[in-house]
Amino acid sequence: MTVDDGPVLSPASPELGQDPEVSWFSAARLRLPDAIAGLICAEFLVVGCAAFLFGKAQQNSVSARVFAERDVLVALMIAALIVCWSGAHHQYRGIQDLSRHEYLLSGLASVALGYSFFLSLLFLFESLEGYSPGTVIWQLSGVAVTLGIERVAAHRLVHSALASGRIAARRVLVIGNVDRIPHLMQDLAASKFDFVGQFPIASLSEDDADLSRHSVSEAAVLEACRSLRPDDVFIVAELSELSRLSKRIELLSMLPLSVHIVPADAGELFSSTRFSQMGKIATVQVARPPLTRGDYALKRGLDVCLAAIGLLVLVPAFIGIAVAIKLSSKGPVFFRQLRYGYNNHLISVLKFRTMYVCESGRHFKQATRDDPRITPLGRILRATNLDELPQLMNVLLGDMSLVGPRPHAVALNEKFESDIWLLSRRTKIKPGMTGWAQVNGYRGETDTMEKMQKRIEYDLYYIENWSFSFDVAIILMTLFSPKAYTNAT
Repeated sequence: MTVDDGPVLSPASPELGQDPEVSWFSAARLRLPDAIAGLICAEFLVVGCAAFLFGKAQQNSVSARVFAERDVLVALMIAALIVCWSGAHHQYRGIQDLSRHEYLLSGLASVALGYSFFLSLLFLFESLEGYSPGTVIWQLSGVAVTLGIERVAAHRLVHSALASGRIAARRVLVIGNVDRIPHLMQDLAASKFDFVGQFPIASLSEDDADLSRHSVSEAAVLEACRSLRPDDVFIVAELSELSRLSKRIELLSMLPLSVHIVPADAGELFSSTRFSQMGKIATVQVARPPLTRGDYALKRGLDVCLAAIGLLVLVPAFIGIAVAIKLSSKGPVFFRQLRYGYNNHLISVLKFRTMYVCESGRHFKQATRDDPRITPLGRILRATNLDELPQLMNVLLGDMSLVGPRPHAVALNEKFESDIWLLSRRTKIKPGMTGWAQVNGYRGETDTMEKMQKRIEYDLYYIENWSFSFDVAIILMTLFSPKAYTNAT
């Protein structure tokens, strides 16, 4: 880890040492983990108070119940379930990276799931006395609104404090050539990390068996790390250099910090890496299925329940749309199209017919804006996503999920797969009626490589960060977010 020209430090630290007052101020700032702990406590208290007050208000409006310990216990149980669910899905820890609406929607999903579990417990232990439907609805609505306000305020407060320095973000020092990873500095800034400095190092290709000849430079690096007090050190290295890093890591292991290796030439390969134990063999797992069996069962349960309910509730809409299609143009009501599904297997996707033609397979031509093949009624169905409703049957049959990467038509998939090698990674999970790309506005025509790459980027983010609450949030965004209806063709 030879230093070429000495440390290159951030503007905040122009010299190797630090002024004592600056060091004391940095130490005095609230650390992000401590801020998150306080955030959890505050949310627990806010939710608990809301559950007690709204529940008590409805009960008092029905009957003159006196104060009971049960009301407090119920409120605390509801708060604990919601906070525990949020913590289990890393919502608090992710506040630094989540946008405000993502943090808000994930919280509302936690309210729905936590409250559902609470009611299930009451039913299981036959303790529903005093809990009328009115009380349930009033209390649930009050808790949801209160948590929503608290989350918006907390998100704004945390991000404002990070930007102003009142909360100390994780301090990061980079060792290596950042030019090897062009987006590294932007990614550090976007993640609200506090970049404290960079040390360029000589190429590791040279023979470094005798580490003692680098002892002075190594001592300088260690002293600088002790002075700058980073929480994390990123070592930028190529795969061919990894075998030579052990001695450098041993030196850095003397310091109370985390050391990370950032592969400069295999970022995609290591994007989902984790250590694994196969029997007595320790491995570096560079790829894995995105869902465990438990995850799959949870996701499938949500699909079946909501798809069945949706089909029952939407029977009048199905009949009305079917009649309108038959009266407005010649052709069948439904349209089947071959698309790539789970593990690249072909599936037949069902839609309401919106065109004068029924193209499928390799003869398919993607719809464009103002496409003359689209019927007047079809434009309305596409703009409102109603043409996708028959895919609820695909969900019940198990070919699709409610949430996942949108399945591509055969011709469209084959058009891009030779140029975008990550395209097939989308099929590691079942395709969905809606997805993370769609609710962020990346739907409709993909006539350029940039549009397709952006859609794939969002789809892969969903696959690598899947959670049950993420699915619920995407479903809610599909129904209520304006972005879910943009770029419709």
